[in-house]
Amino acid sequence: MLVRAADDVPTVSVRSVRAKLSTDSRAVSAAAAVSVERVEGRVSIGVPEVSGRGRTPQVVVEVDVPAGTSIDADVGEAELVCSGPIGSLAARSTSGSVHAERVSGDLDVATGRGPVTVNQVIGSATVAASDAVVIIRVAEGPLTVRGRSGDVHVWRLEAAAQVTTSTGNVRLGWAQGRPVRLDVQTSTGAVRLDVPHNQAAPDAVSVRTISGDVRITAA
Repeated sequence: MLVRAADDVPTVSVRSVRAKLSTDSRAVSAAAAVSVERVEGRVSIGVPEVSGRGRTPQVVVEVDVPAGTSIDADVGEAELVCSGPIGSLAARSTSGSVHAERVSGDLDVATGRGPVTVNQVIGSATVAASDAVVIIRVAEGPLTVRGRSGDVHVWRLEAAAQVTTSTGNVRLGWAQGRPVRLDVQTSTGAVRLDVPHNQAAPDAVSVRTISGDVRITAA
């Protein structure tokens, strides 16, 4: 699903629904069966499950929304791409990837194997990822990431953070010039801390891994 948020969009509208491959008859049938419902300002889009053998049919749904619109999506194996400034984002995925450009509200993502990439989140951010890579360029609010084997990379943290993973590597950038309390524990992974620990700092960065390496740098 492709969601485009922009100031020049007056209301939520479904731009197009199509099969990713026009030669895929099952995908064409699935696209024709996509439902769109509008109830009290909320737009619900349903993509039916298609039974049968072979590759899962792929359907592309393009939606235009006003800037600041909140998104709640259960994408399963599909990809979710949100471009432009959206409000809050709640997304659930089994193996589909989740991408967002700018989240002005809170971020809440749960994924199995689908990677999560976010350029900027202003509110609080919570990501639960089993075997997926998590990349966030800027996290302005509190951050919580729980993973198992995927790497976690946050280029710039501006508030407290808790990151827990088993075998994934963790690399965090802390806002330069701001004091921070560091609480890092790993069983067999390497640790490199390039920012000073300040026990009196109001914000804390906590990292727990079993075998993943941890590096915290100034950003």
